[in-house]
Amino acid sequence: MSTLVLMALTFVSFGNEKTDLVELSLAPPVDARAVERLVGHWLFETFTTGDVLIITEGLSRNRVATFVIDEQVGAKSPALRRKMIPAKYRAEFSSLGRFLRALAAEQSESYQAPHLLRSLDALSTRRAEFPGKNIHFVFVGFPLVLDPNPVFSMAPCRYPNDAHLSDQESIYQVKNRAGTLAGVTVHIISTERVFCEYAIDTHLAGVNRFWGLFVAACGGKFVGVKNNLDHLSRLKSAYYPAVTFEVDTSVDKMDSIVMETPAMAEEATRQQEALWQPVTENPPPPSPSGQPQPVEIGIAWSSTGSVDLDIYVTHSDDDGELSFRNRATQAGTFHRDLVSPPGRFGERGFETVSYHSPMTIEGFQPIAINHFAGPTSDPIQAEIRIRFGSTIYFRSFSLPPGSGSGARGRNTPDHSAWVTIDPAAIVGRNVR
Repeated sequence: MSTLVLMALTFVSFGNEKTDLVELSLAPPVDARAVERLVGHWLFETFTTGDVLIITEGLSRNRVATFVIDEQVGAKSPALRRKMIPAKYRAEFSSLGRFLRALAAEQSESYQAPHLLRSLDALSTRRAEFPGKNIHFVFVGFPLVLDPNPVFSMAPCRYPNDAHLSDQESIYQVKNRAGTLAGVTVHIISTERVFCEYAIDTHLAGVNRFWGLFVAACGGKFVGVKNNLDHLSRLKSAYYPAVTFEVDTSVDKMDSIVMETPAMAEEATRQQEALWQPVTENPPPPSPSGQPQPVEIGIAWSSTGSVDLDIYVTHSDDDGELSFRNRATQAGTFHRDLVSPPGRFGERGFETVSYHSPMTIEGFQPIAINHFAGPTSDPIQAEIRIRFGSTIYFRSFSLPPGSGSGARGRNTPDHSAWVTIDPAAIVGRNVR
């Protein structure tokens, strides 16, 4: 970890016209002696009058210590500073020592991952607390956001696509964050071992790009995710250009980019083929009525254009709605989001929701299906299938021509881009 801390202290660029505020946010494991040695180098030799160092705990963001170089200290030689600063900040050095010893003893496997997004959102308080300073946020630790909803999570082996930045339902939306990182330079220090083990370079590049887009959209400067020891001697004089990327405006649907090995993709296809075997015309209704059973629900469709349909499923015994926006609930899972026609009868699979707990068919609310995107001049022909227990039930349906609503207008009466289907009306009664 000492190398990471050295990197954190290296990658701060300091302005010449304004004084600097540096927030160093640390997560375990930490080499306590290396941190103490390098923080001392900053305070005793590098910082100038007016500079501020804040050290925070990476998970809770609790402030551990604050050091301010005042005029009296700033004018002194390093030798005198080594006497004056510890005497003035005795309590802060004691707090820092306890904190570093605790971090050094902490096992990384048992340590909850810091939520970098929350840390970035909180930086606006630093601007208010220290107006007029160059702010550098140095985050040392785990740079991947972990979220119960996989579409927001950066692990395992995934990262958000560009549409998250503009989608108001995403935790990464930037419309309400405009300017929140103005005047802030963000440095992320991490190790390769936190990224996808079978696609390290791809995962690292994707995460680096997304944080770059996010920070820039919030008005800040992003130096990048770093894992090297460059420029250790260039603290106050170093200039670090921003890492910049272009937003892909053609991506209009919030999703996560998942890295799969060929074996993983083949297994996912095999499972889907096994799930949606050929159906039997007019299977008998389940008996007895009201008995919970394993449930899978899927849709497939065909059209003259590259049309994207989405399914939304809610059960009264579950804790939320399953869809591409929310892929995991207490009882169920939303599987792959199909963004182009898989064929009316699922020749290339079904967009599927499955429940790992038995559910009653009567507990399902009407299933909502949306024409999300993709222009078509002809009606969209589709089919919904419900596996209830060991039996598959089905019904054909259609949506009118159009360009899609992007998930909008769901509660608008008679909106042409939406259709609702009652699962209980399908089970036992099939019409193609």
